[in-house]
Amino acid sequence: MPVVNFMSDFVEVHREPFPGCNLPDNLDIPVWRYIDMDKFDSILENQALYLCRADKLERFEGTYSRQQILEMEDWFTLLQVPELTGIERERRRQDRLKTYISCW
Repeated sequence: MPVVNFMSDFVEVHREPFPGCNLPDNLDIPVWRYIDMDKFDSILENQALYLCRADKLERFEGTYSRQQILEMEDWFTLLQVPELTGIERERRRQDRLKTYISCW
């Protein structure tokens, strides 16, 4: 198995456009989030945020884009370690069971 320097070798991240979402010309523009009053009251009353486990979100929320996954798998093949593809798939699945996200 070849030695990989993960500090200098990397997969370039691309934004995968969603058909119903028009991206702004300036991707550095801040995003304003709004919350309904019941959720806001709950945060104040409980002094805590609700965190949802990633695997409980809708199908594609909190996941890598298809383009990112394909590029990662191509990178493993290029590095001559295609067996990492299956290992990485399982790691992503396991991570969704251990990752909590605040969506509001």
